[in-house]
Amino acid sequence: MRSPKLVLLSSLTVASLWFSSAFGEISVPNGSATAPNLIYIFGKQDDPDPWPSFGLVRQTPLAYVLNPNGDLHGDKSPDLIFKLGSAPAVTWSYWDGTDFEIAYSEWNGSAWTAPVMLTENAVDDLNPKIALDTGGRPIITWWRAGSEPAVFSIRRTSGSVWEAESQVSQAGEAARTPAIAVPPDGHPRYGYEIKSGSTRQVVVSRDNRVQPEDPPGTTPEIVATTPYTGDTNPIVETRGSRTWVTWVHSATQVGWSELVNGAWGLPDFEPYSGPDDIEAARFRIKNRLGP
Repeated sequence: MRSPKLVLLSSLTVASLWFSSAFGEISVPNGSATAPNLIYIFGKQDDPDPWPSFGLVRQTPLAYVLNPNGDLHGDKSPDLIFKLGSAPAVTWSYWDGTDFEIAYSEWNGSAWTAPVMLTENAVDDLNPKIALDTGGRPIITWWRAGSEPAVFSIRRTSGSVWEAESQVSQAGEAARTPAIAVPPDGHPRYGYEIKSGSTRQVVVSRDNRVQPEDPPGTTPEIVATTPYTGDTNPIVETRGSRTWVTWVHSATQVGWSELVNGAWGLPDFEPYSGPDDIEAARFRIKNRLGP
């Protein structure tokens, strides 16, 4: 399957934001380098991994294309962060010819910056997710495959230097498929799943650092345990003052828990009917929590 390109354009003027499950072209209208008012993603897909097959919708200068060789690499699906006042930024698993490494790039106002390789090893680094801390600095989490899968994170400090990677999951855990969000308290939360015997645990770890330069340290909390044998795919989200995590709890239920006063509440559940309804169930939970 061919992989599409990630593109930033400067010709659109519609002031709105739209995301879909299909990853394709990313566009931004005229505006300042750090505060564009639109990002537009579109494309078509029959499988999201690697990036879906897609053709450029308009004449696009190659300088605006983030991964022009993605078709050859088989680059995996990207994760995008865009907030007003900060440059759009993207992370993805990049095939270096031997294995997948974590790549990062951001829009500098006229082009994508050259991808920065945040990892370098002989094991696949997969499913990176990105968030911005309260100072607008990127934080990235991912999981590393191998005999003992583990979740890692890395962040850029106030000096614009990337720190060394640190392990989020605990030693001996088979941890994978992480997610990240930054609640109003400013402490990032990393959600991930652990396979433990015949069960899976949904874990959310709190980043304990006060400043980006502080030594890394996390506190994990098991939010739920399920005998579900499929991927639970935890997702941590924030809206206003609220923070919650959702996961696939069974073949018919999406579980969720809200962070209240620094602690995760008892799990609740939203029914779903088939794989195509999972994201809709997550959306129903979001609506239940209010604006």
